[in-house]
Amino acid sequence: MKNLLLYGILMFVSLQIASAQTYYTWNGNTSPAFNVATNWTPNGVPTSNDNITIVTASRTCTLTSTTTVKNLTLTSGTFDLGGYTLNVGGTTAIFTMGTIQNGTLTISGATTTTFGSSNVTMNCSVNVTSAFITMTKTTFQNALTLVKTGSSNDASAGGNTFNGITSMTNSGAGYLLLGNGSADIWNNNVTFTNTGSERILLAWTSVGNQFNGNIYVNTSGNAQGIQFCGGNNTATALLASGKTIQAGSGGLTAGYLYL
Repeated sequence: MKNLLLYGILMFVSLQIASAQTYYTWNGNTSPAFNVATNWTPNGVPTSNDNITIVTASRTCTLTSTTTVKNLTLTSGTFDLGGYTLNVGGTTAIFTMGTIQNGTLTISGATTTTFGSSNVTMNCSVNVTSAFITMTKTTFQNALTLVKTGSSNDASAGGNTFNGITSMTNSGAGYLLLGNGSADIWNNNVTFTNTGSERILLAWTSVGNQFNGNIYVNTSGNAQGIQFCGGNNTATALLASGKTIQAGSGGLTAGYLYL
């Protein structure tokens, strides 16, 4: 009986240690290097079980190798990925203001991902899989791959610029809506794919949305469809001269396409 009790206590302690996480904030007191303990408050080097917040500091936070953290918040300043990949494996990725540059940001399986309330620049390749996704006042300089998986209805207020090749997929049970107030600008090819049970809604209520590359659309399964400029009677979107909107490699096999 005593052995069983001791075993139970040890298991409880082990689980507590395994689930422990630290919330680190960048201070850059010593150097730009991510992996130097004194550059963080509290002292320590973040691991895959820890949460980090990047703020403006005396030095720019710079990765020295491919790194995994749990949750990420960018509130100001610049985060330099140093040509490496930053993996965010937790539930939350929040980008309020600032810049992430020089590498690849991969967010896998998050519950909530939000880009921008003030100006955000993603000067890196971005891969996002998240239940909830919104984008506002964000410039994506390089390739963006985005997959919405959740049942919430996600409405982005617009003001975004997409300079790289972009792919957006809705595989969830709630809609993915963009341009809800301010126009978005798409300066490269974009693919919209609806494999969920709701809609993709683009240029929803805003005037002056621009599509300066080709548009590819795909629907399948229980998808309701893809719609442009459907939120009111004044929303507009312009497809640049010589560019086309056409079925993508997956085809239009479910729902509707409203232009």
